Amino acid sequence: MLVQISGKGVLRSVFFVFVDRSPPFTRIKENLNLLNALLQNDIVRNRCRWGVLAGMCRVRQVSIVIDQGENHMNIKLLFGAIASFGMITLSSLPAFARDAVLSTRFADSTVNLRSTPSATALVRGFGVRGDRVRLLDQRVGTNRNRWYYVQTYRSGIEGWVDGTYIQPINGAGMGGPREPVTVNASDRRFLVNDYEVRIYTRNGETRLNAFNRRTNRTELRGEPVSVRRSSDGVTYTGRNAVFFLNNNGERTLSIY
Repeated sequence: MLVQISGKGVLRSVFFVFVDRSPPFTRIKENLNLLNALLQNDIVRNRCRWGVLAGMCRVRQVSIVIDQGENHMNIKLLFGAIASFGMITLSSLPAFARDAVLSTRFADSTVNLRSTPSATALVRGFGVRGDRVRLLDQRVGTNRNRWYYVQTYRSGIEGWVDGTYIQPINGAGMGGPREPVTVNASDRRFLVNDYEVRIYTRNGETRLNAFNRRTNRTELRGEPVSVRRSSDGVTYTGRNAVFFLNNNGERTLSIY
């Protein structure tokens, strides 16, 4: 979620970076209601004219972190001097909703669906070899494997499954989750909502293209970017864009 704020005398942008670590779609409404209440209580009191997407006010808070047990909703206020109001922030909810089947080594084996991406987490249910499932989310688990949050067609049960037991279905409109399309080490493509982002190297310089698949238009072409690696992932920063690749598979593109 993005909120833009102009500080008195200095143009600034404020991002509310909303990270919901709970299973997808199950708590979105509650989280948005809580976020709205937080904004109303903590920003309006600073004489902010609050709107759905923007407000004019002074913001004293630098960071607000809310921990609701397993819900873990983090909200951070990040400040930066921005030369334009025209900012777009896109956070990739791994946009899958694609099909796969459960796969096991032995025909009579079952696959546990767990409450969190961990082999020791509570078992919500199980599936059997060949069960068709819907992939809803992905995350790196405690064992460093990629886990998928799935819903079974047979019983409707939802839970986390180690990627070892997931076999994508190839076909029109189906298949595994959207992974980066790697052309070579210096040319990579990523899907972030309606955008296809290309990171490549030209004349020894890292550059970024951003193609809007919805409007069929390239919004950024050959944008020079700096590359910063951290324990969380890799950030590509240019004059008109910031692209972040989180180690957990999430991707965020900001264009301004």
